[in-house]
Amino acid sequence: MLLTKVTWKRFMTSTKKLQTLLEIGKELSTFLSDLEADIFNLRAMLRAISIAGYAPETLEDWVVGHGEVWAAKLLAAAVRKASSEHSVCFAVPEKEADTVREALLLKFRKDLDAERLSKVEVVKNCSILAAVGHRMASTPDVSANLFDALSKASINVRAFAQGCSEYNITVVVDQNDAVRALKAVHSRFYHNETSIAVGLVGPGSIGKALLNQFKEQVAILKEDNKVDFRVMGIQNRTKMYLSETAIDLSNWEELLQTKGVPKDIAIFTAHMQSHSLPNAVIVDCTADDDVTGNYYDWLQKGIHIITPNKIANSGPYEQYARLRRLQRQSGIHYFYEGTVGAGLPIISTLRGLIGTGDKILKVEGVLSGTLSYLFNNFNGEKPFSQIVTEAKAEGLTEPNPKDDLTGMDVGRKVTILARECGLRLELDDVKIDEDWMSEDLLSHDTAEKYLEELPKSFDEVIEPGGKKRKQQEKSCDL
Repeated sequence: MLLTKVTWKRFMTSTKKLQTLLEIGKELSTFLSDLEADIFNLRAMLRAISIAGYAPETLEDWVVGHGEVWAAKLLAAAVRKASSEHSVCFAVPEKEADTVREALLLKFRKDLDAERLSKVEVVKNCSILAAVGHRMASTPDVSANLFDALSKASINVRAFAQGCSEYNITVVVDQNDAVRALKAVHSRFYHNETSIAVGLVGPGSIGKALLNQFKEQVAILKEDNKVDFRVMGIQNRTKMYLSETAIDLSNWEELLQTKGVPKDIAIFTAHMQSHSLPNAVIVDCTADDDVTGNYYDWLQKGIHIITPNKIANSGPYEQYARLRRLQRQSGIHYFYEGTVGAGLPIISTLRGLIGTGDKILKVEGVLSGTLSYLFNNFNGEKPFSQIVTEAKAEGLTEPNPKDDLTGMDVGRKVTILARECGLRLELDDVKIDEDWMSEDLLSHDTAEKYLEELPKSFDEVIEPGGKKRKQQEKSCDL
């Protein structure tokens, strides 16, 4: 250490400052001595792992810490200090974690007391996953593929390292995610089939049709497209049936009825997370706002969502925007093509146009297939209320036909389309005319009560014989 005369005189004016300088010199001497010894120890470290956290503020603390671990005769499985970080992390067998922690606390007691070191923390229940191959460092996209596979499986990497030997990439993940992580990486690098765990909520007309499609197409999809769909859970209004492997879709209704347990969406969600398959998706085929209230939590937990349920995307705008932001940030899929246009690719077409720079000037159409069906089949031979009841039985209406007949279903679709076009629209901004329907009829919230009251109120508005006293045209311009 070189000091100019001016600097030396400055320190001589203060005994305290001189004492500080001498202490720094002692620390530097100790640091250099320990550094020389620990260089040999560092060569024996197998892997380098770096994570952000709380740890030493000085390089001296770091190097001496390594020596202390070796003094405890414990081989750290991985260690690395990044120049941009203020922490150091290394992995040891869990049974030795407490011993290592005590050794570090003993060594850094003065630093902890002086608050130069925040704390020594042990993170338990971790597993190390190593991808080993020849010339990995010189092969493009190896690391990218590994981390992309883990990301798409919603597996958080606690720490990672890639050395210069070209043989190994190491990651540390939560122990509960270890099997899924292994399968996700195997699937990516060896082009194995993609395994997807499916949970279905709402096995009504749409949900039942989907389950029947799975039953008929699962084997074909697995053979031709290398996609292995496994239905792991089914939940209706009162019960749920969960499987650790896959539900037998040839008799799922019987299993749900005889072996189902009371529904619990929290348990259902945890089950979809707990299996070893790398990908999980929940299909919401309900029209229930209690179910849509779980969307944010599902996306946070890495569960993909597919739904024809319109409530989430037509609800309060801030809630909708928050959901879409999380989806974009997380990369988890949130598909809702079925909310508008049934099986027609309306939303994806709009996105394609907007994504290529086009501006949507107008969207026009009859957005209610239900009302089109009802009025096309109303020829006077049957009361209008009977046609509605029959359409409900055939699965052609919303779960509650009230949403169709009041125009609420159309209003939700208009709101969804407007938001896809970039408009900050609330459902209340869409004018829905309900004046023509009696207050008694509007007061019924359940489909059963509504259909029961329908003949009394509705047939007074629309008479049999083809003569409509008041015809509502549920078309829209956006």
